[in-house]
Amino acid sequence: MSDAVVVALITALGALLTAVIVETIRRERAQKATDRTLQTLVGQVTPNSGSSMHDAVTTIGKTLEQVRETQGQHGERLAAVEAHVEHLRS
Repeated sequence: MSDAVVVALITALGALLTAVIVETIRRERAQKATDRTLQTLVGQVTPNSGSSMHDAVTTIGKTLEQVRETQGQHGERLAAVEAHVEHLRS
């Protein structure tokens, strides 16, 4: 093999190795960004004493149940008032 061929092979291998290293670094950075995003999402869907979306949804659900109960009580009271008004009209 001539010196020119050896130099060309070494240059090509060097370029290939550089490309592999650069791609590896790029993928590692992308993976770290993905890991940070996943950690944020996990933090939002895991109960943590009030500040996660999970906790907010749970609180909303409890509040909604209280509103339903109150509306049910109001409906019963309204029906009683309407019945009393009908009784007074007759």
